[in-house]
Amino acid sequence: MTVRYYSSTATPKTLSVTINAGATSMQLSDAAGLPTSYPYTMAVNFGDSNMELVSVTNAAGTTFDIDRAFDGTSATSHTAGATVQHVSSAIDFADSRAHENASNGVHGLSPTEDLMGTDSAQTLSNKTFINATGSFLDIDINSTASHVVDMVKSPAGTDTNTFTRIVNGTDEGLNIANNGRIRILNTPAMDALNTNRRFQITLSNGTTETFYVNTSGMVVSSPRSGALASQAGFKVIIPADAIDRPAFQVRDSTDAIDRFQVHAAGHVDIVGSNAAVSQLDVIGAAGQSASYMRVQNSGATTLFFIDNDGQAIASRRMDIANEFDASNAVRQVRGFVGSQTGDLTQWFDAAENVVAAVNADGTIDCTALTATSGIFTAAADWTVASQAVAVKAGTATVNLTLTRNNTAINADASGNIADTAVGTVDSDYRPHTVFGSNTLTFQGTNGFGDGSVRLQANTGDVTLVSWSSNGTLAVGTGLQLTLTYAIG
Repeated sequence: MTVRYYSSTATPKTLSVTINAGATSMQLSDAAGLPTSYPYTMAVNFGDSNMELVSVTNAAGTTFDIDRAFDGTSATSHTAGATVQHVSSAIDFADSRAHENASNGVHGLSPTEDLMGTDSAQTLSNKTFINATGSFLDIDINSTASHVVDMVKSPAGTDTNTFTRIVNGTDEGLNIANNGRIRILNTPAMDALNTNRRFQITLSNGTTETFYVNTSGMVVSSPRSGALASQAGFKVIIPADAIDRPAFQVRDSTDAIDRFQVHAAGHVDIVGSNAAVSQLDVIGAAGQSASYMRVQNSGATTLFFIDNDGQAIASRRMDIANEFDASNAVRQVRGFVGSQTGDLTQWFDAAENVVAAVNADGTIDCTALTATSGIFTAAADWTVASQAVAVKAGTATVNLTLTRNNTAINADASGNIADTAVGTVDSDYRPHTVFGSNTLTFQGTNGFGDGSVRLQANTGDVTLVSWSSNGTLAVGTGLQLTLTYAIG
């Protein structure tokens, strides 16, 4: 008896392409609501005198494979636009009546299988027992399906009522409640032990453990080796709406205070209870060569680490702020208890050269930054013969030797001259911004006379504004300048 399929939501269709009496497929206007399992029955020219029933055996989109002249009707031609309707027919009712009158070969049974009697001896397989009473002794239950036994309590009890249990003599070992709770009970003898396994997962050999829970409550995971090692240990997968919740917790004996938490967002909280012990110890391996600890950003760039010598190193700026007690020092550096000989603090450049240090006696020693080019650009009628700069402890000293070209500079009896542009100090070496647009005054000389030079702080412009009385700064002679000022 063929199983046929039905739908209560199929709407009437129309034939899209004319078919003749020998066609084995048809195209319809749509497939909405039709069954997706086969076969099922459709009427072409539904309600007309030349109506034909067809059995749909497969479909792809709006094209349907059909068996013609189904259930006593005759194959005939049908024109495009004909009404096509999903229907039931006489075969559906005839099959149902035949099924009701049959004593075997029904309900999925083969023609040689009978329905089960109430007191006849029979071999049963693939059965579900519901509300079964009595005793089952020495039962072997075998199944190739995805589950072996379904047990349903009816009528339902309260959630905590016992649904089933395993008892060894008088000692209950396993209790399953109606709500699915599973409770494993120690025997009195086990209560005094810590090593008995109460829950255990092993490999197929029955001895190699991958997970177990002891009578004491200790949980142990034994990682696999080889290719399966990546799936070892414990994993907590956090739903998207629980990102701010703890993923793992350790609480005190009252279940009131969190002592250790790993949050879903990744941060860790440690709350101590013993003031006499460290809250976090990091102990390296013998001969530790890698860092003890690293802090990285989301791109795996290390921002801070403690190396194998115990040095704390930050690859970005480190700010130390006192936000709790204004009367305390923001930072204290204490030397060796005996006699400190090395520096108390050192500063390094990118090449790990010491650029500044606080010595053991508290003095500050800074390494000078020097350059001999790119410091000064000469103005018209001047040539730079030499230039050098040294920057140390926030002070710049610029030494320049310039040669006068083209026209001499002559001073009157009062030493007055026309203000003469000498050149410009590069922006990297100009005075501190605290000076704004003010000018700083220095002296210049050529060995025969001298004069005043002004340096405008914000632009770096250097101007000669006076010279020795009735003196001349001749063409081809040099002008020596030394400029010292705070830089920044």
